[in-house]
Amino acid sequence: MNKYILIKNNSEGYIMRYANTDFHRNMVDKNDEVFGGGMFAFSEDNKTMTLYGKSEDYGKPMFENIKEKIHTDEELIDTQIMLFNGYDCNWKPIYENITNKFIFDYW
Repeated sequence: MNKYILIKNNSEGYIMRYANTDFHRNMVDKNDEVFGGGMFAFSEDNKTMTLYGKSEDYGKPMFENIKEKIHTDEELIDTQIMLFNGYDCNWKPIYENITNKFIFDYW
């Protein structure tokens, strides 16, 4: 399953890691502080990564607590990162584009 986590470690700061894995804990190193996680869907057609749900291991991601750069993989350059925020009163999905809300630093 496609999963991601938000972590912070002393040497690199905040990092968004993502992988196809069974458990979020498989992406965590011993010196990482985890700020939650969830699942993601990637659309090659419109270069969009949609983040949704929550980690069974670490809970819902806490983007609101991050005030610094978020490091992530360089393959996400020019990709819109969207956060699913539930549904409105007409059951229309609500998405927040967080690409420009946070400073993503691509390695």
